[in-house]
Amino acid sequence: MTASNCLELTLVRFKCGDRETIGRLTVPTAAEGVKLFWTIENPWVDNETNISCIPEGFYYLERYDSPTHGDGTWQFVDVPKRSYCQIHVANYARNVQGCIGLGNTLMEELSGVGSSRDAMAEFDTLTADYDELRMVISSGSIPA
Repeated sequence: MTASNCLELTLVRFKCGDRETIGRLTVPTAAEGVKLFWTIENPWVDNETNISCIPEGFYYLERYDSPTHGDGTWQFVDVPKRSYCQIHVANYARNVQGCIGLGNTLMEELSGVGSSRDAMAEFDTLTADYDELRMVISSGSIPA
């Protein structure tokens, strides 16, 4: 991977429950400074394929022509012991299989994210001019 034409994203997971993992993704933008998205993932299940959230760490993402989620889907590269980890439309953890779903709103009791299709459309627009993404995934608290 090279750093040319690369956008750096930050995902902070602030709820790691038995049924889902909720986080906040920060995307730098020229117009707004940053755009915030909410994320939904599976809970941590010892990095089990298709049922665990992505391990914390630093990752590159490339575009992938996904038969399920469409051409140009952002896919993580070199996730330990995993493949086909992507960012796509999802409202609940049951809608992802080791991937990350994006939303513009949080659901009651942090059970999922809302407006996922709108969030993905915005994310696709913000990342349209990039060849690759870099993402740091960590757990912690987020400022109010």
